Amino acid sequence: GVQTCALPICDDESGNRSNPPRWTKQRECHGDRDFLVHYRVTETSQLIARIDCAFEQSLLVPLLAVFNESDLYSSWTPYWKRPVRLGMSGSEKMKESGRGNQIIRVKMSFPWPMSDRELFMHVIAVDAIEEDGCIAIQALSQTSDDDPVIPPVTAKSAVRIDMSNCLLIRACPPDHPCLVGSSRHNHDDDSEDNGPLVLLSMTLEVDAHVGAVPLSVQNRSEEHTSEPSHANISYAVFCLKK
Repeated sequence: GVQTCALPICDDESGNRSNPPRWTKQRECHGDRDFLVHYRVTETSQLIARIDCAFEQSLLVPLLAVFNESDLYSSWTPYWKRPVRLGMSGSEKMKESGRGNQIIRVKMSFPWPMSDRELFMHVIAVDAIEEDGCIAIQALSQTSDDDPVIPPVTAKSAVRIDMSNCLLIRACPPDHPCLVGSSRHNHDDDSEDNGPLVLLSMTLEVDAHVGAVPLSVQNRSEEHTSEPSHANISYAVFCLKK
């Protein structure tokens, strides 16, 4: 299972480090949104990803509000019915213990021959802007042993996903690739519309337990259904911008 979200991130596309992981740059986009995605799939079919997305300061509070409304995740997260069912089909806030502390159930559709998946995760958010200039959010998969609100696994249960997800929100460093390569952000323009950007960095480990399926199929499915994925983040920011 997934144990921690403290993941090593490659220094460049080739992953140069001592004992380097084999990272693949999936996407670097500098259109309506500036974001960068690296991922790898281990020999045990575990997806590991690093996603960075830069956006305007004015979108920070609305974006946090969207993340907090966990019952509505499936209303804005990409989901496909044709040619195959793929993506998040439902979400439910099962428990809330104070601000930024939730247990959430997420249902995901996978294409045949894979079975549908579900994820029970405990999400905790920490506002450390005054102390460290950042907001941290951690989401860890849990079982009925961790909290009684989570139902035990039965023969009729969907396959449970193991996940570890950490998000760090902070001011975007001036030398970050999301900012350096931006086609929207003019470095010589000091106007309010071209103000400092916020950087959302996410490290994500997912084990969807699909070992019997060819690795190429797993890569395609897990890249699109990991919660939240680079598509979910950029889509949420795009919708807020509209």
